[in-house]
Amino acid sequence: MYRAHNLYLDNELVTNLIIPDVVIEIGNYAFYGCTLLTSIIIPNSVIKIGDSAFSYCSSLVNAEIGNSVTSIGSNAFYDCALMKEITIPDSVVDIGDCAFYRCSSIQTIKIGASVKNIGEEWFFSLSKRNVLSITVDKNNKTYCSEGNCLIQKDTNALILGCNNSNIPDGVKSIGNYAFYGCTLLTSAVVPNSVIKIGNSAFDYCPSLMNVEIGNSVTSIGSYAFYGCASIKAIILPDSVVEIGKHAFSGCSALEEIELSNGIKEISNTVFSGCDSLRFTEYDFCYYLGNEDNPYLLLVKVKSKYRTTYMVHKECRVICDGVFSDCAMLEEVIYLKDYTA
Repeated sequence: MYRAHNLYLDNELVTNLIIPDVVIEIGNYAFYGCTLLTSIIIPNSVIKIGDSAFSYCSSLVNAEIGNSVTSIGSNAFYDCALMKEITIPDSVVDIGDCAFYRCSSIQTIKIGASVKNIGEEWFFSLSKRNVLSITVDKNNKTYCSEGNCLIQKDTNALILGCNNSNIPDGVKSIGNYAFYGCTLLTSAVVPNSVIKIGNSAFDYCPSLMNVEIGNSVTSIGSYAFYGCASIKAIILPDSVVEIGKHAFSGCSALEEIELSNGIKEISNTVFSGCDSLRFTEYDFCYYLGNEDNPYLLLVKVKSKYRTTYMVHKECRVICDGVFSDCAMLEEVIYLKDYTA
């Protein structure tokens, strides 16, 4: 089946469509822009759903996918904003990038036994603001679900979370965009098994207030907690060595952060927009640290118009680019060795 707009039968608008059981493929863009289509039943004869097949079907609420479909194309259900459930039958092997992009009403995700390949951009593009449940068929050999989390078995990577997720012990990493846009998520406990928190892992989780990071995490990715405007305090364990750019940018309620003694690499953008954060000041420079050493990290300068700055003797790390905008700078005095 290839390319349709809003459908009429005997001059009557079709809003509830049952595709004939002689159809074996729904072509690219087949129902693109059918804005008045509210439900569709895809028969067991269909093997493939093409790219953008149901894109911009903005009134589509129910889509029943037959149990012979093996492939769901990229952008297949793009901007189907009224759909509340994604149910992938056991026959499906491949799900394309952005297959459910901007499906902002999704509450439940069910993944069948045969799914092997999920396009990476699917995790970024899927709107998770209302998602409350993620389950995977117990016979799936590639993915599993636990604690309302989608986990890749071979790597123990958590690749998709939701507003009701509890991160299970045994997870080794939290993937890029795993919790991106979970606007109802209020708490996240990262267990000691986790080594890496990926880029934008908790990006734009504005209700997230409580975060506990386990003592095995070594890397926190760029934009990991960007825009988490309800977090007031956070403790980074000594295992953390690297923090990516803008990792905590826009955390406007953040008042206190206890840094890892092991920190080695950090950008000066990490705390941009953290307007409530309390710094320790020394010689027109602002520092963050921990109870043992409040001068551990030089984050930014108080004034960029000075000619000389003196770095505190207890400073161990200077954020990248701290002095880059100091046009009048002539000298930086280091009272002790530090990590650049």
